[in-house]
Amino acid sequence: RCSPCCRAMNETITLRIRLVEKKVFKKFTLYTKRPVSEARTFISNEIGVDASQYGLFLPPRDEHAGVWFRDDYPLDFYGLMGENEKEMSMIGGGDSPSTVEYVEFKKKYRPVKVSISGGTQFKTVVVDDTKPVC
Repeated sequence: RCSPCCRAMNETITLRIRLVEKKVFKKFTLYTKRPVSEARTFISNEIGVDASQYGLFLPPRDEHAGVWFRDDYPLDFYGLMGENEKEMSMIGGGDSPSTVEYVEFKKKYRPVKVSISGGTQFKTVVVDDTKPVC
């Protein structure tokens, strides 16, 4: 049977979040069973930005492409291993952990200049990076 402390550890994760615009890392303890939208809102409130403009992004690793987190999925869907899990694997005699995994908190939208009229004129279009390009 799991103790209350153990249950609490299983329900939260401490992640290093890279705040892309500020070029810093910050640690956040988040609930794994809650939707990504709540984590995004919590982080936004902590750093004072508009939550609707930002998203959580798992950068590319090894052969895997980067992934934007979907707002309606829980954090545990992404199989993240935060600092608390890495420490437990060390205590349990597992291999020593590599660098602690991090997630980026960055703007979802970016301006792109598009050439029109045979390359003589340009139009700026805002692109949502969380959506696939058709």
